[in-house]
Amino acid sequence: MPGLKINTFESVINPEKISIQKKLNYTENNPHDNKLPVAKTFKGYSQEVISFDLILDGTGVFGSKTVAEQVNKINQECYNYIADKHSPKDVDLIFGGLCFKCKLESLSYEYQLFDNNNNCIRAKASFQFASHNTTADEVNRNISSSPDMSHIKTVQIGDALPLYSNEIYDSPKYYIQLANVNKLTNFRTLKLGTKVIIPPLVIQ
Repeated sequence: MPGLKINTFESVINPEKISIQKKLNYTENNPHDNKLPVAKTFKGYSQEVISFDLILDGTGVFGSKTVAEQVNKINQECYNYIADKHSPKDVDLIFGGLCFKCKLESLSYEYQLFDNNNNCIRAKASFQFASHNTTADEVNRNISSSPDMSHIKTVQIGDALPLYSNEIYDSPKYYIQLANVNKLTNFRTLKLGTKVIIPPLVIQ
C-alpha cells in the first residue's frame, strides 16, 4: 500500500489522520473610530497549514530500515539547511488525492520503544507544514486587491478616484495622491477609457 511521501521519503505506516487548516484574512479597521460593529473587508488567503504524525517503525515488521535511518532521511528531505538555497528544501507532500507544495514549519520526534541494546525501534514524528500557492489563480486571489501591488484601472461609467482609493487602499482619502501620480487636473470627472495607474501605497 503506497504511503505518505515527503519528497523521496515514503512512510511504511500511513498517518492516522491529517489536519488541514485554511484561513481567510480580513481588515480590522473601523473607519468611524467607534465601538459599533462594522463589516470586515476580505483581504486574501493565508497559507494552508498541514499537520500529521507518522509512526517510524524499526522492528523489522514493516521493512528493514531502522528508526535512525528514517529520521536521517526525513531531516534530509525537509529540515536540513541547503547552502545554495539558503534554506531547507521545498517539500512535495503527496498522499492519495492530496498534493501540496510546502515548507516545514515544525518537526518533533518522540522516541517510544527501545531494544535490549538501547536502540530506538519505534518513534513518532510530528510535522507541521505551510503550503505554497501553486497556481496563478491562487496567487491572483491574494494580490488582486493588495495595496502593496501596482494596479491599472480602465475608467468606466461611475468610476472615480475616491472609489479606486477605497477599493485598493481601503480608504477613499488617497484620491489626491492618485490624481498627482496620473497628472489629472480634474479628478472629479474621469474620461471614459482612460488608464489610471494605482501605485503601491506609501504612507509618509
